Amino acid sequence: DTYNIYKKKLSKLNFVTDEQGTHGKTHTLRVLLLCLLLAKQMGLSIKKTELLATAAIYHDTCRQHDGVDVVHGYDAMKYYKENVRRPHPIVEFLIEYHAIDDRFGYRELNNNPDLLNRDETVKLLFEIFKDADALDRVRFGIQHLDLGYLRTEEAKHFPLIARICHDNVKA
Repeated sequence: DTYNIYKKKLSKLNFVTDEQGTHGKTHTLRVLLLCLLLAKQMGLSIKKTELLATAAIYHDTCRQHDGVDVVHGYDAMKYYKENVRRPHPIVEFLIEYHAIDDRFGYRELNNNPDLLNRDETVKLLFEIFKDADALDRVRFGIQHLDLGYLRTEEAKHFPLIARICHDNVKA
């Protein structure tokens, strides 16, 4: 049910680039599904799962191209804030920092008073979200997924699940 709810929300969002491209709606649906599966595997609460799902549907909406685009997370975070009544600081963080070096995200966690009190929750969600996005690298071929870059032990068991998602999830 959660997947279908967020899939419907995704259908109403605008993407800057080709919605069918490498980082379009189909990629977004796979990241959404991988987030939900990892959240279930890790026993996350409904609230934490919803934070991941929301970040998933917005994370690549403002990507300008399929190459290196270091500002698209920031732009997508602004788009999210403009399109929801009550933006959540954790979702803002996940969207903004999803595609840049982890060190910047961890530094932001330590310096942002809105996130500091939620540090362990945010750190875990950050790692799950980045892993779900990384797992979809199987779309380029399984050899493009380096398990050494995955942050959570659970995600390291998901490459075949990611491949099944790639082969079966369509926008």
